This record gives sequence, C-alpha cells and structure tokens, in this order.
Amino acid sequence: MRYLALLSLFLTASLHAATYYVTQSGAGNHDGASAANAWSLSDFNGSSTPGSGDTVQFSGTLTSTLIPASNGAGNGASRLRLDLSNATLNAGIRVNSRAFLTIVGGTTTGTVDFAGGKSHDITIDHWTYTGPNNGTATWIYANYVYNLLVSNCTIDNVNGLIFGDSTSNHDITISGCYARSSTNTTEQTDIIKFGDCGNVVVEKCKLINRAPGDPSIRHNDVIQNYQKGGSGSGQPTNWIIRYKLD
Repeated sequence: MRYLALLSLFLTASLHAATYYVTQSGAGNHDGASAANAWSLSDFNGSSTPGSGDTVQFSGTLTSTLIPASNGAGNGASRLRLDLSNATLNAGIRVNSRAFLTIVGGTTTGTVDFAGGKSHDITIDHWTYTGPNNGTATWIYANYVYNLLVSNCTIDNVNGLIFGDSTSNHDITISGCYARSSTNTTEQTDIIKFGDCGNVVVEKCKLINRAPGDPSIRHNDVIQNYQKGGSGSGQPTNWIIRYKLD
C-alpha cells in the first residue's frame, strides 16, 4: 500500500508538471507556454508561476541577471528545474531565499550569488565559466545556503570556485568539478573557502591553484576551512575530501 501511495503521488506530480520557455526578449503573447510565446527574461524574473515539478527552458543569448522568483515544493520530482543548457548567460544568477531548485547550464560570463537570504536544497549543475587570465571573481558566493550540490562544472580563471562564511552554510557537496584559479597577483586566492561550515564533501574534482599571490600579506589555498572570529562563529566539522567513490 505504501508503494502504491508513493506511485500515486509521483504520477500526480508528473501530470501537473508544466514546461515554460524563456528567451531574452520573449515572443508572441509572452505567456511562456511555448517557444513561439516565450517569456522574456524579465517576465520570468517577475513570475511566481513555475513551481513543483515544472521545467523552465531557456534559449539563446541572455544578457540580464537570472533571478528566480519561485520555488519547488520538495526534492525529487517536486523540484523546479531551470534548464539553461541551450543558452548563453552573459550575466549572473542571483538566488535569494529560494528552495528546491535545480539550475542546469549553459555557459555563463557571470557569477552565482545567493544574495544574503537563506536558500536551501539547490543544485548548480553543468556550468562553464571562463574569466580573464588575471580574474579575481569568486564564481559562487554561497553565504547562507545549505543542502547545496555543485556538480560537473568547469570553472577557469577565477579567484575561487566557491566561498561561504556563515554557520548557516552546511551540507555542501562539490562533485565532478574542474576549477582553476587565474594568475592574479592582487588577491588571496582559495579555490574552495568556507568559514564555520559543517558537513562538506569534495569529491571527483580537479582543483588547480596557480595564483602567485604575495606570501608576505596573504596565502593561497586549494581548500581552506576555518572558524571565523567574533561572536556567532561555529566549528568547521565533518569534511570529507576524496577523489572518487570506492
């Protein structure tokens, strides 16, 4: 009976799932229901319509920041999937107080910013980013996000792949990623950097730090975790770093 109940819930979610379409300027009547009537990116950013189990298909070159305005309702089939695999995003992604999203790339020239609001159960998958040779961007600013998966991304010429500095950061997995720093000589450069973060898995990744840095005023690390000073700090606990699963 339990199996039948779960199957019924899955089928119900599947039957109600919808696909929406987005381009930079939109098309037709802008209802998002087809490629011929695609939402513009600003339409999408202002809409809370996509939800549990839905997929949003982005295409073409996008020049505005992607700012999801809605959530999925849970993991699995109830997630909201934003699919930019057929798009080039010449801007960034801002995720502010969102939950149960899978955001699939795509090539981008921008960064991912969790914007200070608490977000959770987010997947960032299959993105490609290449900065300038002396680039100082951190690709994901991850403060206040938890239950985050960053998977199969190729990130080059950055100051860091990901940074977070909050006790709200926990349960972070970075899997199957290639990340290489720039050759900048001006910034502390850490590929993965978290303060006060617990339950972190880094696996199946190739991480290269080639920034010369200046050892008199900074240090450069492939992976750095630490307990920050001041009140409200936490212990960085339960980190697992492995090349591959047995």
